[in-house]
Amino acid sequence: MAGKTHALTDYYTLNCLDLTLKDFEAPRARFDPQGAWELAYGVYSAPRAHICARVGRLRLQRQSTGDDTFDLRVTYEKTLPADYTQIVTAHLECRSDALSTPVRWTWSTVTQSPEGEAVAVTQLERAGEARAGEVTIRDARAESRIPVGASIALNWALFDAVQRLPRKAVEPLRFSLIDHFDQIKPNQTLSFRQSAKVSLGGERIRLYAYNQFGQGVVPWEYWVDDQGRLLFAISGIEAYLIESSEQ
Repeated sequence: MAGKTHALTDYYTLNCLDLTLKDFEAPRARFDPQGAWELAYGVYSAPRAHICARVGRLRLQRQSTGDDTFDLRVTYEKTLPADYTQIVTAHLECRSDALSTPVRWTWSTVTQSPEGEAVAVTQLERAGEARAGEVTIRDARAESRIPVGASIALNWALFDAVQRLPRKAVEPLRFSLIDHFDQIKPNQTLSFRQSAKVSLGGERIRLYAYNQFGQGVVPWEYWVDDQGRLLFAISGIEAYLIESSEQ
C-alpha cells in the first residue's frame, strides 16, 4: 500500500534482530557521506529467531584527501571465547567513485588475551595495491599478484560506497570483491532494492536498501537513511547496527 509505514521487522533481513531493534534510535545529526565522518557499529550474531548477541564493534573513519580520493581507517574488534579479542586495523586509500575503489591498503590482525597481551603466532601484517587489472598482496615473506577485472571493491569500503549511491533503481554495479583484504571473489553485483517508510525511534522515516550478490559471499543487504548514512548491514547471521555518528 502506497505510503504505508512499516515496522523494521517487517523485512526479513532485519527480522532476526527484533529484540535488538526494539529500542533502536537512528542518529539525528546532519550527515554528508562525501565529507569527513566517523561511524561506529555494534557487531551482532543472530543464528536464529529471537537469538541475537553482540559480539564486537566496528569503527570507520573517513577523511577526504582530494577531489576524488579519501582515506578510510578501519578498527574491528571481535569478542572470542574466554574473553579473548581479535583486533583488526586497516588503512585504505580509495577513490571517491561509485564503488569506493581501493588503490592501496595495509592491515594487521592480532588476538589479545583478557589481560591485553598479544597471543603468540596470531599477529599478521600485510599490504595490498591495485593497479592495471591486477591486485598485489605482500607481507614480510612473500608477494603475490592476482588478476582481477577492471572494477573492484573492498568489503569494508563498500560501507562507504553505499552511502553515496543514488537512492533509486539504476543499472547494477558489477565488480570483483576483495574480501578480508586479500581474497578475490569475482562476479559481484550491487544494486538498489527498495525504499520503505518505517517506524524508528518513535518517528516515521524513509530508508533505502541495497543488495550485494556474488560468487563466494553470503548476500549482503545495506540500509541507509535519507541522508545516505548507513544504519544497518546484514549478511546471513552477521549484522552491523549503527551506534554513533560524528561529523
